[in-house]
Amino acid sequence: KVQELPNYEIEFFPDGKYNAMEETDYDEGYWIMSEDNSKIIFDEGTQYQDEWTIVNADAKTFKIRFTSEGKKYEYTFVPYVEWKP
Repeated sequence: KVQELPNYEIEFFPDGKYNAMEETDYDEGYWIMSEDNSKIIFDEGTQYQDEWTIVNADAKTFKIRFTSEGKKYEYTFVPYVEWKP
């Protein structure tokens, strides 16, 4: 079952920080890759630690899976491109 997050944005920075926004909720923290590059680990060692399994990543899409509160989720992200007239 796939649930949509139509207004969810996440930005990863090379220094290990991230910013995430869902409508009016804002979150920030730190991310790292697992040793085998199959997962992104958010806020390691904190009560907010979370992991996303990378299903596919290329220049056009970024597909992940994770479990939250016993529910399984799968999302496909696309790069943000600012529209310029």
